[in-house]
Amino acid sequence: MLHMALGRLNIVLVVVMVLAGSSVLTVRVEEAVRNGAPRVWLPCGSLIMSNLILFVSFFAAGVHMALKNRLQAHRRLIVVASAMALGAGFFHLILFLSGFHPLALPTGVLSCSLFIGIAYDWLT
Repeated sequence: MLHMALGRLNIVLVVVMVLAGSSVLTVRVEEAVRNGAPRVWLPCGSLIMSNLILFVSFFAAGVHMALKNRLQAHRRLIVVASAMALGAGFFHLILFLSGFHPLALPTGVLSCSLFIGIAYDWLT
């Protein structure tokens, strides 16, 4: 029961994350176009948006699998969705440690693939 309650609460959290991520990305790209803010947002904006779309897609598929009582697929898809969300966290960590470096964005966003390929698949 607790797992299902947290899962329902997680749906609200995902909606807030998607709205916040889309808003921040839109503002950053607009600042780069209008005010000459760091131009790295222009080429990497599509990378971030694709990561956000994949996150939502895997999460929705995981919820769908839970509703169909396919729990193995549910677990795997939720882990993959969580790994997609880790990209933003890794990006912020890199940003904090190294300042705004042009490679911070792609490294952070693509790090989720490393998590999926190495940490989760290899360990399980």
